[in-house]
Amino acid sequence: MAVFITGAAGYVGRHFLKELPAEFLEGALMPDIDELNLADYNQLYEYFSTHKIDQVFHLAAMLDNRDRQALFDSNVTAVHNLAIMCKLFSVKHLTFISSNNVYAPNDATPITEDTPYGPQPYNHYGLTKYVGEMIVRDQLDDSDTDYAIVRIADIYGPKQRTGALLQAVIGNIVAGNPQKKYGVGDRTRDYIFIDDVARGLAHVAVNRLSGIYNLATGKGTSVARIIEIAEEISDCKEPTIPVTVEKEDHTKVVLNPEKLAATGFRTKVTIEEGMKEIVKEAKEGSK
Repeated sequence: MAVFITGAAGYVGRHFLKELPAEFLEGALMPDIDELNLADYNQLYEYFSTHKIDQVFHLAAMLDNRDRQALFDSNVTAVHNLAIMCKLFSVKHLTFISSNNVYAPNDATPITEDTPYGPQPYNHYGLTKYVGEMIVRDQLDDSDTDYAIVRIADIYGPKQRTGALLQAVIGNIVAGNPQKKYGVGDRTRDYIFIDDVARGLAHVAVNRLSGIYNLATGKGTSVARIIEIAEEISDCKEPTIPVTVEKEDHTKVVLNPEKLAATGFRTKVTIEEGMKEIVKEAKEGSK
């Protein structure tokens, strides 16, 4: 019986595979989009019919919301098809990767898995993840397939293509430019380093955890604090440039990680350590 992993070639997927034991990956099925379109029900049915799949780990997702139809196909239709296949072919376990985007900003932080939730209006990515969660629960609660839903905090790490704030900050450090601080900088998020994400997901996969879990640090970091860290690790002696903004984001999203911690997993990398690691790799890559 094989493990079926989607999104293995993505940013999180590549790190995730490095954390898995060799015996877990033995015989693993990891088709890319050119080999298997998850949004194509008939194609996916044929794939499950011809492979003995015991466990599904669904990492694949689309982040870009400019093409709403493609976003829906990738993050909703594909999840619906996978959940049905798990049910039809008696797959023992499914792990669905969700996001902190299913939570609206909440001052009552840290947010637990039991907190009433739902994405902000116009957060289309968050909406697709929210619907994906509902599909998994709707299809599998009355089935023989156990499942885990993992809501990951704001992911950051070296060579990441998303995350405009940290990309700009790291870029300024590497170039020796001063930072820019927009407004008071109190927007706060729970930043989790990619290595901790990979370790946490491997923990869920190997132990086949069931239920809904936050994968997070439980610590909020404001934009202002990120600028402070940048100032501390940068060689630039010029002061940070204040920038006035008319409509500043003052929201806060910090997740409570204690439910996953109770199963034996905690994050290790602080935001200070993580930013230093990104800067180190970026500087080495620019030589």
